[in-house]
Amino acid sequence: MTNYLKRFWTVAVSLAGIVGLYLGAAQVKLLLAFWLVIGLSAVIALFWTGGKTLLEVLTRVRNYPRLLERAAQLQTEVEALTGAIEATKEESRTAAEAAIAEGRAQMLGAILSSTSEPPAISILGNHKGTFVLIAKYEHSRPEPQARFHVISSETGEVKGSVEVVHVDDSRRSVYLRCVDPQSPEFWQHLRSRVDYDASPPIGVELARYELSDASTSDRSFNSLVRASSLGVQG
Repeated sequence: MTNYLKRFWTVAVSLAGIVGLYLGAAQVKLLLAFWLVIGLSAVIALFWTGGKTLLEVLTRVRNYPRLLERAAQLQTEVEALTGAIEATKEESRTAAEAAIAEGRAQMLGAILSSTSEPPAISILGNHKGTFVLIAKYEHSRPEPQARFHVISSETGEVKGSVEVVHVDDSRRSVYLRCVDPQSPEFWQHLRSRVDYDASPPIGVELARYELSDASTSDRSFNSLVRASSLGVQG
């Protein structure tokens, strides 16, 4: 009831004031001024009550181009991030497939290595653009994909592992490419001199390839990376 009375008297006083102003303006023939005052009061009241909202609207309108630009930038960033995620997934899938393939190649290489005597390295060469060791066999012929370790004749240190990529029955020779350069300097040296000095490396020989010596965890993929980076693999 109290709120009603307050509003009643507010409206009554306001209307009485307006009527009084109107009558006073009519007496002195200043009705134009009366209407100007009423119009100005209406504008001031409008800004007073809705000024904050109007200011927010004007600010949003003014900032709209920048918001559009930022939205476009965010869209571009989202697309780039999505592309990077997809590329990472593809790289992970490719790496996993390569590791699985290398693990199978290691197992097959060890099995085939056990069926023949390690051949003797006779010369360095190239086969289809790939640096290879060429070795001679006497009685047991190594099969393609058989693997052998390249070891120091004195210490037994493993310099790396090679795989048979070609068999020349007429010359009783096999071509072996490096698949795991465990001593990068050794393979770099051989690769750098193959074009002017094809003599076999001194103090090394081939030994049967065993899985116990070739770790089948991270090295399954890392061996491919090292061989490729050294340029001893096709």
